[in-house]
Order: sequence, then C-alpha cells, then structure tokens
Amino acid sequence: MTRQKPSANLTSHLKSKAHDASLSCAVLAARGQADLPGSQQQSLQQIARGYQVSPETLRRRLAGTKSRAEARQAQQALSVSQEEVFTGWIKYCGFRGIPLSKSAIQKQAELIAGRSIGCNWVSRFALRHQDLAPKWTRKLEACRAQAMNKSNVQGFYDTYKQLREQYSIPDEMVWNADEKGAALNENQRIRALVDHDQKTVHRIGSSNREMVTIIECVSATGGALQPMVIFKGQQLMSYWFEPGANPSGATYVLPLCPETH
Repeated sequence: MTRQKPSANLTSHLKSKAHDASLSCAVLAARGQADLPGSQQQSLQQIARGYQVSPETLRRRLAGTKSRAEARQAQQALSVSQEEVFTGWIKYCGFRGIPLSKSAIQKQAELIAGRSIGCNWVSRFALRHQDLAPKWTRKLEACRAQAMNKSNVQGFYDTYKQLREQYSIPDEMVWNADEKGAALNENQRIRALVDHDQKTVHRIGSSNREMVTIIECVSATGGALQPMVIFKGQQLMSYWFEPGANPSGATYVLPLCPETH
C-alpha cells in the first residue's frame, strides 16, 4: 500500500507545533538558570541555539508575550477545555457505531459555541487534534450491534476452545462460513472523523432493504471454497454468465419460492 504524503497544511501545522514545543522548553530552561551553579548557567543566546529558536523570540516570551496558539484562543469558536471534551465525545460516538460526519461535527460545534462557525473550522479542528482521523464507515445492522457484546463473544470463544480440545480437532478441519449482505442502490458509507486508532468504523443502520447475499467459506489453514451469491429473484439472468462476469467462479443461487396458484 502506498503511503500518502501529508498535505501542506498538515506539514505546516506540525512544524508550528514542534517550534512551539521547542520554544516552551527553552523558556523553562531559561527560567531555571537561577537554580543552577554559576559554572553551569548558560546565556540566553546559548539556550536559544540549543533549542533552535530565535533569541529575540525567546526574550519576548520570557517578557510575557503569548504564543500564537494562546493569542488565538480568544478568537476560537470553542475553548481548549471544550475542544478536549468534544474530541472525547467524537471518539465515543465512533466506537458506539454512531460516527460523526464533517457536517454533523460542525452542527454540534455550533450548538456548543452558540453561534455559526466557518466552513473550514472542522478541517482546522482535525489538524489541532492528531488523535482524530477521517475514515470511511461500514454499515452494521442494529440487531448485530446489540448482539456484539463482551459476554456473547467470550462465550463463543470459550465453547470453541472447549470443543477443539475435547475432540482434538486439527486446524485443517476448522472452517468458517460467513455471509456478507450487499444493499442494492444504497449509499452505505460516509466519511467520518473518529479516533485515529479505531481500525473498523461501523455505522448502525436499518436492515429493511433489498439485499444480495454473498457466502464464503475458508479454513484455518488458508483454504477456501468458491463463494456463493444469492440473488432475490425467480430466474437466472444470462448476463451473469458472460465471460469475465464471474472471475472468482462463484455459484449463483436463487431463493426457493412457493408456487402460487
């Protein structure tokens, strides 16, 4: 997989944060000189050179001049503490299967701020919080979300381990069959801002839609059977069997329907 290069805005933002961090360390070092023996004390120029910052900038900061980030806080839609809580809430929504899109985040921020905010606010907010990342969601039906809990998952793996040990089942006899539903004519994915470390972003939705079902079966040793595709219909369509239309060699199946009289 090709690693994407960071955008110019992100690169500039990271450089600015690194410079502010170096400047803060230089300020602490300069203020701590009085506690050091005379032989270990450094001049302002030496400290600035060691932290790769401007001596004049360091001198102004020691005189009480605020950093750019501190000076802009009064102009920001949300305070630092509000953004910290807001970031935690965005992560919480993502892990609960209710990820927030850019427009949803902007609406919530406007409710907190009590006023309208600019169209670029969410992008700048994401730059300020590198622990968030935009990711595509995957749909998760509500009934499955409710069944996916620690008790059910732990119970399954306890039973699985017990049966394998009881009957001495080798890896080559372990197979997993699963189904994947693909909704027809439905846009299931959105671009949401979630925790940077969240790998899979599910989005809970309704199961009332027309589906095409794909069934797969793979073994613990890497083997696989040809997949099966189940369509809703009463007859097979000829174009399903055209050359190149079925590269995986999947089996097409129609559900059995009772005869009508």
